[in-house]
Amino acid sequence: MRRETMLSETMEQSLVSEESFQLEGQFLHTWEGRVFLSCLDELPEQQRESILLAYYQGFTHQEIARHMKAPLGTVKSWIRRGLETLRTHFDMHRNGIEQLCAVSKEKASEKRRESQKRRILVVDDDESSRKVLNMLLEGEGYRVQTAQNSSTLDLFDPAPFDMLFVDVRIPHLNGLEMAKTIRKTDASVPIILVTARPHLLDGETVTNKVIDHILPKPVTREQLRTCVQQCGRS
Repeated sequence: MRRETMLSETMEQSLVSEESFQLEGQFLHTWEGRVFLSCLDELPEQQRESILLAYYQGFTHQEIARHMKAPLGTVKSWIRRGLETLRTHFDMHRNGIEQLCAVSKEKASEKRRESQKRRILVVDDDESSRKVLNMLLEGEGYRVQTAQNSSTLDLFDPAPFDMLFVDVRIPHLNGLEMAKTIRKTDASVPIILVTARPHLLDGETVTNKVIDHILPKPVTREQLRTCVQQCGRS
């Protein structure tokens, strides 16, 4: 009498007992089926052949015993041990796939979190000053891009920033001139002027919203955090 039981929804459920395990063509085209075939190839020849005869060809244990010229108890043992090995191997493959999926999911989440960080541009011709601001801002969770001079104005069209820190004394356009140029196309981006001589700046520059804040050097973490919180736009 041939077994009529169809393969259950998952390989794991199918391998729980011999009576619920049945190979079916459609299953072999799924990823579980491909894993099954890979695991099947690792079995000893007698176990592999007896399982295929029982669950693919549909032979009874007695028919398999006659075909393989082996005692009935031996055939049952081959099948039982083969199914146990398949279940173990399948669990190992499944766990590996789940771990890969978990890693992939975490990387995707990290990428989303990174893309949601506010973007800040730091313009200063002094390398040490750029590094200090970059370190402090990244420490607060921002994405930071740095530049030496006003040539970065081109970046505002394809990739607008959420905030700009610019030193007063930079090559080409100075910091204030750069701020005025940006204001022609972006009236809302917060612009913070960084300088070692804040007392030399005209107070009307802030009043007229050319810049939003004057940050004195050397910059401290607390000053920077307060500045970002006050000037940040949503």
